[in-house]
Formats: sequence, C-alpha cells, structure tokens
Amino acid sequence: MRGEEPTPVSNFIDHAGPLTEMVLVGNLAVRLGKKIDWDMQNMNARGLPEVKEHLKRSYRAGWEPKLT
Repeated sequence: MRGEEPTPVSNFIDHAGPLTEMVLVGNLAVRLGKKIDWDMQNMNARGLPEVKEHLKRSYRAGWEPKLT
C-alpha cells in the first residue's frame, strides 16, 4: 500500500537488479569458460579485458542507435 515500506519481493533496486546482474555474469562466465571476478561498482570484470567486448553491443556503420 502507499506510504508503507516496500516489501522485499517488490523492491527492484535491492533484490531483482542485483539478482539479474548475477545471472547475466554467470552466463558470461559459462560462455567464456572462465571464472569472473565481477566489480559491481564499475560494471566490469577484474583482470579479464576480453569480457568488455561482451558487455556492449557493437553496431555496423549506419546502424548505430540514435541518442535523443
């Protein structure tokens, strides 16, 4: 209800966001076949520069998203 403290099952910032991040990093570790030391604050893997190519999408010329 409005005005009440959020419940853990509906508090996205505290629960669902970090859980989703953990699952996605786990998928990345399986894909690369390596253990990943994940830095949540910087959204990067420590000591694995090859992870960066999987974190952001690269677009072909002319297909870049337009920022409005």
